[in-house]
Amino acid sequence: MQVLNSDFRSERAGTDAGSSLVFVIDDDASVRRAIGRLLNSVGLGTALLESANEFLSADRPETNSCIILDVRLPGMSGLRLQSELNYRGDKIPVVFITAYGDIRMTVRALQQGAVEFLPKPSAIRSCSMPCIPRSKKTGSGGDTRRI
Repeated sequence: MQVLNSDFRSERAGTDAGSSLVFVIDDDASVRRAIGRLLNSVGLGTALLESANEFLSADRPETNSCIILDVRLPGMSGLRLQSELNYRGDKIPVVFITAYGDIRMTVRALQQGAVEFLPKPSAIRSCSMPCIPRSKKTGSGGDTRRI
């Protein structure tokens, strides 16, 4: 599988191409890298991005994918990105992570279709969590039954 870093340079990760890709969108580089390393260690490809706008302007491969998305981002927030994706009819599953969440925010994200809403820093330890495979089963692109 192709692993994409924040500059979108490809590196081989030792897994089959076309498997799945997890977009990690967080403005904190250390969080992005930590989650990326954890996901790579279990054979998942990652694309590490620092903003919602970077995600929207990226060329997304035709593969099963999901997003791990920080709520607070510079420019467009994670919640706003989720709304934009819904508006566009993009069904990519979203797992929110945040250090600043509250019940109202959690309810809003889940009502808008988020798969999960996790607090930092425990979200980093949880990224091999059941919600990643669960989100891929309903994910975007390709035949999701293969996952």
